[in-house]
Amino acid sequence: MFKNKLAKFALIAFSGLFLTSGIERDQADLNRVWGELNSNNSFNLSKQSFCFDINGTVFGQNIHQLVRPASVSKMYTSLWAMSELGYDYRFQTIFSYDQKNLYILGGNDSYFVTENLILILNELNNRGITNIENIYFDMYFKLNWSNDSQSIKSGLEKVFKTSRWTRSEKEAFKNVNDYLYEQSQSSILKPVFNFKRILFRNELNAPLSSESITHFSSPLYQQLKPINMYSNNFYHDNIFDFLGGNIAFHDFMYREFNANDDEIYFYTGSGLGENRTTCELTLRLLKRLREFLNLNGLEPMDQMAVAGIDEGTLAKRFTQSKYNQYISAKTGTLRHTSTLAGYINDANQTIFGVFNHTYNIAGARELQNEFIKYFMDNAQLIPLEYSPSNTSSIVNIQLK
Repeated sequence: MFKNKLAKFALIAFSGLFLTSGIERDQADLNRVWGELNSNNSFNLSKQSFCFDINGTVFGQNIHQLVRPASVSKMYTSLWAMSELGYDYRFQTIFSYDQKNLYILGGNDSYFVTENLILILNELNNRGITNIENIYFDMYFKLNWSNDSQSIKSGLEKVFKTSRWTRSEKEAFKNVNDYLYEQSQSSILKPVFNFKRILFRNELNAPLSSESITHFSSPLYQQLKPINMYSNNFYHDNIFDFLGGNIAFHDFMYREFNANDDEIYFYTGSGLGENRTTCELTLRLLKRLREFLNLNGLEPMDQMAVAGIDEGTLAKRFTQSKYNQYISAKTGTLRHTSTLAGYINDANQTIFGVFNHTYNIAGARELQNEFIKYFMDNAQLIPLEYSPSNTSSIVNIQLK
């Protein structure tokens, strides 16, 4: 590329050549590749954005332009939730009971599904409770990715009517026992339970004389890993609202990043809708997220999918062995948007973001793959010490 050392140093001074892992990398070269990839897909370059943070040096194209983050929004929501609640926060769902009634007092646990309910049934059986007249639940109880009272009532009926379990409940019961056996070579018997009616109340207060079982969810960071892997919209929208919605979120972003409405505006925690941010702010967010995780003995791979290894939205991307051990990232997709942002595990702790605004989603994903692979081909990569972990909703829960 360079004819002599003098020309080499002149170009460094002129265009800001970065030394990345001992390999000379030039912004102009990345800009050229970016332009070629966008041209090959007939993308309007003015509507596309990429950015890198290489050991604290930030560069890219359109890095301060407002972009749709799509589900990359979930990483903003994840940092906000862990900052406000604590990385190891546990949601509490209380099951109070007397001789006639069972009261379910929800704690906004959006990861509560049939498997968790089966363990509650088992604990009720252990306490001699097999028959109840009325089951009440409140507006704070979520079940199987729903906060709709009719859907939750139907879900409760299917699980609590143990004599009529369908294939779905039987499969959930098997999942519970598979997990228990994996952990301690133990298992539970199929619960036995019956009831007369299930009733919804906006607010509930259990009688002081009742006894109770408290379900403590998995720690927050463990819930967020599979949620981000599979890009679950329900969870992030609910936790966004639980924390105070967009007003509280923007207060957090201004307080922590000095970001105002000209730089970011979120309507949802999931990225559905018309959220806006910038590529440069996304780099700052991801840098802060990594610092937060490191302070708590965690890594980005504990929050985001490891490409080509984990299941979820990145399962079929970066699958070659030369790439899949080195990247933790979050995808985002809307009908007119495709995004990818995360971390490359290299000597310079590289953070990146790519934001494509186009209806050609397949083309955008391929562009992102090729662009990030091009970068990785010229970086000193460090393999992640990683193997997939169990993402069940009952991992590390507690019943008291």
